[in-house]
Amino acid sequence: MPDSLTLHKKAQVFEHDLFARFCLDGQILCKLKNPTPEFPFVAYNMPDDAYMTGMMTAAFSFKYAVTGDPEDKKTVSLLLRGLDRLCRASGKTGLLARAWWPLDNPDFMEGGHDWHVNEAMNLRWNGDVSTDQMDGVFFGFYFAYKLAADEEEKALIARRVSELTDALIENDFRIIDVDGEMTAWGNYTIEHLLREEHLHGLLLLQHLKIAAHVTGDAKYGAFYREFAVERRLADYTVMAWRPVPPPFSNHSDNVMHIMELLPLLDLETDPALYALYLQGLRVLSRGYGGEDIALPDGTTPYEFFERFFMTSDLGIPESMKAFMVSAVKGFWAGNPLRQGIRETGTPIFNFAFTHYFDEAEDDIPITAKDTLRLFPLRIKMNPDTIAKYEAQFGFAYDPAPRSPAPGDEAPIPVDRRRKDWSAWVQNPYTEPADGPDDLIWEFNGHDYLFGYWMGRMFGFVGADE
Repeated sequence: MPDSLTLHKKAQVFEHDLFARFCLDGQILCKLKNPTPEFPFVAYNMPDDAYMTGMMTAAFSFKYAVTGDPEDKKTVSLLLRGLDRLCRASGKTGLLARAWWPLDNPDFMEGGHDWHVNEAMNLRWNGDVSTDQMDGVFFGFYFAYKLAADEEEKALIARRVSELTDALIENDFRIIDVDGEMTAWGNYTIEHLLREEHLHGLLLLQHLKIAAHVTGDAKYGAFYREFAVERRLADYTVMAWRPVPPPFSNHSDNVMHIMELLPLLDLETDPALYALYLQGLRVLSRGYGGEDIALPDGTTPYEFFERFFMTSDLGIPESMKAFMVSAVKGFWAGNPLRQGIRETGTPIFNFAFTHYFDEAEDDIPITAKDTLRLFPLRIKMNPDTIAKYEAQFGFAYDPAPRSPAPGDEAPIPVDRRRKDWSAWVQNPYTEPADGPDDLIWEFNGHDYLFGYWMGRMFGFVGADE
């Protein structure tokens, strides 16, 4: 039988759970580990808290824009304080921390990246920060600034954005860690971006455009124009999405892509640059099928990727490269819609596509709203947690899948996927629920909240649905 959760009540449940179990002084924690013999306390795995906190700052700014409720404004203020501390936790101006944890809280599970101690702030912090963490933080700062921040908070946002951007500029567009070395994923140098990291090229343009907007400082706008127009970085950002067969596609990159494009599309006034960013969004949606894209070096995207693949050290034997190129070309020759990600029905992608494109959904069977309806509590929570919320919020939940079984090579509906920290990052082609859910780990519902409140803000989801 269908469960009795409306889309709105499901958002209420996930919001309550987010702040009850996954929020530490405005920092959003990602992955909760229930007690085990090794760690006999509730612990958290924390490689992505900056990314997560920024994303939720944006989502609750969307919510405040919809409701105008002073309590939602207080939520955004709390999350901005969380972002502020993440910007200061390293003790080095302009160096973001992935996460922090109080020194006087012994319930700590060290794992992943480099943990350091900041005695002055009474915390330990997680370093080796990457571009995806920066993406989430700038995304959150921008939408809070636009939709929810008061004047004092706008000044704080401008200060922190300026510090993060200045550190990049001063370090030749690299993230330099406390040890003086570039972080593993901290390379924004123009040569690197033009050669191979077009997704991060889009990210650098996002940083500079947001910095120019929130600070009013002309130097950021000058850097933005230099890279976007004179160095033609914007021309290459139409290739930020890379066409690979669905089982191997990186949906983490796709989430980054949306968080880069939305502020750029919101802020850009140059018609030529706006058209490039809009084309990038269309390519993310539809792939390269039917798109007439000419790159500055005269090659097509296909030719560019083939050259990159054949000449780069990707850990693939030379004897296999020609076969791989041939296989990917065979995939490209198929249905162009299968190249993009529209058919996955992922709300944060498809609501953006529908907002910007006045076109039909190309008979894609699963819509973004359907995905929200199917989104199961069990993909985030254990049965005892769900039972507690059934009693607290007055609903009956049925964990059985309600979607039809997918056909061959079709995306797996969200209610048939395994439990995961992010349903939008999770590859929908390769990760079905094929056994009992893991009861050690539980995850917050940031993905549902991000999709739901984007849909509400853009007007695609009604308040009573």
